[in-house]
Amino acid sequence: MIPSLLREAGQALFGRQWQTYLANELGVWRKSIQRWDKGSAEMPADMVERLGRLCAERGKALAALARRLRG
Repeated sequence: MIPSLLREAGQALFGRQWQTYLANELGVWRKSIQRWDKGSAEMPADMVERLGRLCAERGKALAALARRLRG
């Protein structure tokens, strides 16, 4: 995974403190997230898949909330 894509997804999901929150969500050490973000280690395929699912789930939840807010 391209580090900038990881960063973009993390920030969209969790804001400024995304590395810590994403590490907790994925059940990995924050240092792992930092290595993936810097490109010094490749993000494992299963983690990329989990991140994709997390983004999709969050997107659906936010879309449903937006529909409710529009009334």
